Amino acid sequence: MLCPSCDCNTTVTDTRKYYDKELGFYYVERKRKCVNCGERFSSIEVNRDIWSTYVTLENQESAEE
Repeated sequence: MLCPSCDCNTTVTDTRKYYDKELGFYYVERKRKCVNCGERFSSIEVNRDIWSTYVTLENQESAEE
């Protein structure tokens, strides 16, 4: 993943897996550090298939209201 400040490579300093009971799926939060400028930030990763299914269901519910 690239740094949002300088577009250089980053390294992962910490990884944690979480389960969201309300949404019903796992996601991964990674803490990252830029190798160039040293900026620290977090990224959240969700399985694309699960997320697209969730968004589709949310859109269907909104349309029905």
